[in-house]
Amino acid sequence: MYNDLREYIQQIDALGELRRIDGADPVHELGGITEVAAGSAACPALLFDSIKGFQKGYRVFTNATTNPRRAALALGIDTELRPVEALKAWKEKRATLKPLPVKTISSAAFFDNSFEDDAVDLTKLPAPTWHRNDGGPYIGSGSLVVTGDPDSDWVNASIYRVQVHSRNLVTVQFDHQGRHGAIIARKYWDQGKPCPIAIVNGQDPALFISGFEYLPEGGS
Repeated sequence: MYNDLREYIQQIDALGELRRIDGADPVHELGGITEVAAGSAACPALLFDSIKGFQKGYRVFTNATTNPRRAALALGIDTELRPVEALKAWKEKRATLKPLPVKTISSAAFFDNSFEDDAVDLTKLPAPTWHRNDGGPYIGSGSLVVTGDPDSDWVNASIYRVQVHSRNLVTVQFDHQGRHGAIIARKYWDQGKPCPIAIVNGQDPALFISGFEYLPEGGS
């Protein structure tokens, strides 16, 4: 089992599931390559580097779990199982999952490169304009957006699109009013308060998948 996204990428590379692409244009080209790859028979995951206009090492990873083998790896299931067998194995595993206790730590790897206050500049990070009719660049097409209910200990983490507008301004697509992130945000707004959120990019692929889970309202 892997510990983080970096290890996951290494493991799918070892399985022959990864393709590396250098020099793609973040405006339409990166998104177009991603969609063509997703629709191909091989359906590889893609790791973009040396993206046009950005320094090497500022990478974009796409198609993380778009085939059964990579989805199985993300969920800790035998990658050699056929799709139907993998689905059965996941249903059995899911039925036994239990919430993990919260663990507070003083440091984490994602603090190694950090920007605060006036040093924040999202334009330094590659945010592709994925489709021709998009309103702009989206740093989050698979962002895990975390919100906390103002009236209880309910914490929600779901996948929402996140668009970059300037060096320090993004918008989150809370336009589906029945979804839990939007419900929590509306509670704050109805009280005349801003809704605090954390936006996670580059999360563990299992967390990406869990962001699509439908739990009852109030279920963290």
